[in-house]
Amino acid sequence: MEAKIKFNSYLKMMVRSMWRDGKIVEVNSIPGFGSDQEVIALAKLIVELVMTTNYFKTESKAVLQGVPYRNSGDASVNSNTRKSRAVFDFSRLKKALSEDFFERLLYKQDMDISSYTAKIKKLIEENNSKKSILDTVAIKLTKGSGREINSIEEKDWGLLLYVITNYSKQYMYRIEKKVTEEMIDYVEYLENHTDSLNEKQQEHYEILKRINTTSDFSKEK
Repeated sequence: MEAKIKFNSYLKMMVRSMWRDGKIVEVNSIPGFGSDQEVIALAKLIVELVMTTNYFKTESKAVLQGVPYRNSGDASVNSNTRKSRAVFDFSRLKKALSEDFFERLLYKQDMDISSYTAKIKKLIEENNSKKSILDTVAIKLTKGSGREINSIEEKDWGLLLYVITNYSKQYMYRIEKKVTEEMIDYVEYLENHTDSLNEKQQEHYEILKRINTTSDFSKEK
């Protein structure tokens, strides 16, 4: 419990030192952390993550600025829900960085700052509130016309949801990691030994060929 309290307290200290009037301010030192510029640069990224992106909810951002749980966020949401949201965000960040992260940063014990810098930058990129949902898709999409379309047909919505779900960069990355060297070697074997494949291999080869056969999609309406 003590480590949890320390983690939250250190985070609040950083935010209150570097966040004023809705923006990050430059500081020469942070209470408790001193004036080490490498530490300050990392702290600035942490504040950017929790205060300017979607990583922390409104309730959590308010708590970081000293607002009690019961007064944070949307007043139409009951206080227990608001507290649960904030607790979840703090716990998620603690899990991403480690429970004793701030203490190790304070004393620079076994602390590879460059790796944490890269991790936090990645979290900022993934949770950037300014990023369009369409930016998360790995394939090239048709550009919009700029018109304000406030509804689409149900079948179009289903297709859109399918594309964004199955062709997101994160999903494609996870799929990519599941394809092993052995799988690639097998496909290359099939392609290089078409004259000597057994029945099962031939079946696999024909299936892969059919999947990869190029259709003239430009003619489809």
